[in-house]
Amino acid sequence: MIRSLATRAIVAFWGIFVAARAAFATMRTLTDGRHRTPSRISTVCGLVMAGLVMSIPARAAVTPPTQPYLMAFHTCASGATDCNSPANHVVQLAQSADGRTWSLVGGWQSYAGSVPDVFRRGNTLYIYSTSGLMRIDMTTGATTTASVTLSDGTYVDPSIAQLSDGRLILFYLPGIPGQDPAQCASGASSCVRQIKSAVEVAGSDGTQFTVDAGARISETITSGTFSDPDIFYNGSEWVVYVSRGSSVHAYSSSSIQGSYVFRGIVSNNLGGVPSAMPLSDGSIATYVHSSSGSSTEIRMGTSTSGVASIASFQTVLTAQSLGLGTRAESPGVALNVAGTSCPTCSSSTTTGVPGAPTNLQASVSGTTVSLQWSAPATGGTVSDYILEAGSATGQSNLFNASVGSGRSLSSPVANGTYFVRVRGRNASGTGTASNEVSFTVGSLSAPGAPSGLSATTNGTLLTLQWTAPSSGGAVGDYVLEAGRSSGGTDLFNGSVGTGTTISSQVTPGTYFLRVRARNAAGTSAASNEAQATVASPAPPGAPSALTASATGTVLSVRWSAPATGGTVADYVLEAGRTSGAADLYNASVGTATSLSAPVAPGTYFLRARARNAAGTGPASNEAQVVVGGCTAPSAPTGVTGSLSAGVVKVQWSAVTGATSYVLRAGPTAGTSTLFNGNVGADTVVTAAVATGFSAYIRVHAVNSCGESSASSEVWVR
Repeated sequence: MIRSLATRAIVAFWGIFVAARAAFATMRTLTDGRHRTPSRISTVCGLVMAGLVMSIPARAAVTPPTQPYLMAFHTCASGATDCNSPANHVVQLAQSADGRTWSLVGGWQSYAGSVPDVFRRGNTLYIYSTSGLMRIDMTTGATTTASVTLSDGTYVDPSIAQLSDGRLILFYLPGIPGQDPAQCASGASSCVRQIKSAVEVAGSDGTQFTVDAGARISETITSGTFSDPDIFYNGSEWVVYVSRGSSVHAYSSSSIQGSYVFRGIVSNNLGGVPSAMPLSDGSIATYVHSSSGSSTEIRMGTSTSGVASIASFQTVLTAQSLGLGTRAESPGVALNVAGTSCPTCSSSTTTGVPGAPTNLQASVSGTTVSLQWSAPATGGTVSDYILEAGSATGQSNLFNASVGSGRSLSSPVANGTYFVRVRGRNASGTGTASNEVSFTVGSLSAPGAPSGLSATTNGTLLTLQWTAPSSGGAVGDYVLEAGRSSGGTDLFNGSVGTGTTISSQVTPGTYFLRVRARNAAGTSAASNEAQATVASPAPPGAPSALTASATGTVLSVRWSAPATGGTVADYVLEAGRTSGAADLYNASVGTATSLSAPVAPGTYFLRARARNAAGTGPASNEAQVVVGGCTAPSAPTGVTGSLSAGVVKVQWSAVTGATSYVLRAGPTAGTSTLFNGNVGADTVVTAAVATGFSAYIRVHAVNSCGESSASSEVWVR
């Protein structure tokens, strides 16, 4: 067969289990990443459990927008009393000549939906929201609606872009049944949150998506929310925004389906739920929504790259200005240009999993086997065929891989008996098998025994190598035997394909290993036995020599890899406003030992930790750096303390530029075991204390640049 039927089969080593993904699970209702109240979550879960899919009611034609910039956003439905609930949100569509002044599209009729995004491809405008998809014909203004499904799981907070072949790609936060997917579960101190992507199924016209492997962004969060991704191209790289409450973090990648790395904070508590697009002057416009009194409005700021920190945002759209109430939220913006066409994306292509190929036939001439079959008569259009070949009926231990889109092939193969089937495959999935044919090539004897088996370990990675038999018939595949004791097979006894080297992650323990060769004529004697002991993995040690420097607003950090402990999988960077804190950043920065990123002005206390599957190691040394000429406030003065009738009172003079104060108290001078915390912006603190109270008390002033030195210490007793 193609690449020979003796090509190594894809197999599972012991202890490794692969779960197949369900094809196109029913789409669950979305959540918006901005307002997640308990009542809202229970409503969403009820819809999921009932198996319902929200859909958009039919709408009359609109006047196709002609201005160069488009924005989808949601407002609160007229008469609604709870505007935090997505059930009361309605989708709006606006256009603009300059990206700053916006008006509703002519003839627009709002419909129930939340967190919309908009994208134009060819002559069709696509609007995605919690209620599914609306498509607008950009010539006639006619609208069509549909539900949206993923091949695996559910999505939250959709953002749309386009691949080079014209297909749409969806970036999203995976849904979590019964829980707000933007934050950690109740009681959890940390959790991993991911941004994933899925590619449009050919022929579905934006309604079906196949989930890409892996995650585009993966972060460990300890507080707050992680939601509302937005994908855009800034002219040199792909950028994904993630909303962290009222702030926006930027990540970038050279490949749209690659791994994205953190670049910096674009909006620092100036607005969240972002979206971005390029303007005609070459700048990148970033849109957020932010509260203003009892209203919520959409604001815009600009930068050259879309990843730099933006110091201020200006209001560009309010619900009041459009006669739509008081709340305009969740902007999704796009250019009103045709983009890349996609002939195969229209509904003219048959969708769904292919049916079974028919009339599979085989012929043998010497050692050359020829196969041919007919295309499926039912199901979706085939993109390629999967050939399965085994040494027994129903098996695929000899070959299981794509042989392209043709329906015939010829290839020389090793002597043996083969059982063969073929399946059709497309983006929707792999179809059922054809009829099975069997044939025998040449005369065959059982192989001799493999020799020279050796086993090596690297952490929990076990690698085996051996030499092929020097006698007997051609090898069909190899059988690996593994046990807890010499001669045992209680850990594994199965095919590992046709190669003479295999590697796999295994659980710690001692393994006794042998390998046998086999073909249709029989199985050989065992090779020599190899023994391997796999030790339990350990977390990495602490990184060392961490240094930090700033050039303008660009922060650069570097460190040395740990000299002890287990192998490093990635590094976690911790950054805080004060020593030991991680309130500014606490997430993976990949495997590199240096990074640079634009950050907001301020004082940063930085540490790095290494981690692997066994855990996270201790912190490196801490480095402090001031970015952008920012300085911490001076130490408070005039600190006094008194104790009367069981109430202690501490007061001090206000410090210019301070936004809050930290009070520390301990039983001896310089300690803080009795109290160590931020007491807000007031300069007077009182607290009831027990009889016999005695403490040494200091006060520090705090602003966005850091914490001051300590005030003079007072003894209160």
